Amino acid sequence: MELVLKEIKDKISQKLALWPQVTLMTDDLKRYFDYYGFPLADHIDIKTQAISVKDYQIAVYRFRPSLNLNPSQSSQQPLRHVLIMHGYLDHVGVHSDLVKELLTKNCQVTLYDMPGHGLSTGSNAEIDDFSRYIEVLNQVLSCLQQEQQLPDTIIAHSTGAATLILGLLSQQLPDVLAMKVALIAPLVRIASWYRVKLAYYLARHWLKKVKLGKVNNSADKDFVDFLMNDPLRHGMMPVQWLEAAFHYEAGLKHYACCDKELIIMQGRKDTTVAWRYNLRFLRDKFPYSRIYCLENAKHHVLYESTELRECARNILYERLDLL
Repeated sequence: MELVLKEIKDKISQKLALWPQVTLMTDDLKRYFDYYGFPLADHIDIKTQAISVKDYQIAVYRFRPSLNLNPSQSSQQPLRHVLIMHGYLDHVGVHSDLVKELLTKNCQVTLYDMPGHGLSTGSNAEIDDFSRYIEVLNQVLSCLQQEQQLPDTIIAHSTGAATLILGLLSQQLPDVLAMKVALIAPLVRIASWYRVKLAYYLARHWLKKVKLGKVNNSADKDFVDFLMNDPLRHGMMPVQWLEAAFHYEAGLKHYACCDKELIIMQGRKDTTVAWRYNLRFLRDKFPYSRIYCLENAKHHVLYESTELRECARNILYERLDLL
């Protein structure tokens, strides 16, 4: 299936620039959505779209319940619109379970693959500056706004959260100010910050990519196995991305505080980001934020073992008024 999926990705990527907006599901897209467990039922409207952002073609996916999936809710209830932003080395396919759950809550859900991830174009998992992530997000929001489909809620994980942190502090995301925002395991500094910086300065002139080890970001074995065997997941980290992460972290310190209220959720067993430093920093920069720590959760807080996952999602839905 791995080779088949890579062939599907190549086919879709070749046609990506030709997507104005796809409303009819192609066989390749069906196989892609089916592999990652996205809902393909008749009562779910799915739109896929390619958005041009400078040199990138960004794959955007939109799921909307055409009928109310939860009989206990009134069919007249307005749809909430949630934008999900994935983290580094992940892609939209990682969040299929969250999409299905939000659809049952009568939410419209939009997602997009970051440059160099999933079906979007760009060098694998590479970026020269985190401001590129802001440019992509702003263009996605602009296209949604043209259709009067701006989301009212954003759930952003790790580097997706970093995009919002930088954009809000630098005042480059005006549309986001009116939205409910949840940051999940947000990135300010990566774990082992000083050791990684030292290794970078010693090896930067000859090392271009770093091989990544075993995934250790959830206690859910099935989820970890899925990530380890995901054919669209990159096994190498470009050193240029590390440079961009260092520049991003250094630049954040110079911005004034922001009075935007954020929901911040963090696992205390996270070994991917320097979460203790990150929470102190975010508490200072976003003083009106509400922070929730889960004692035994790792980096993928929303995809933890069953009990932790349910606890994390219940907190998230309650704070975002999505119950």
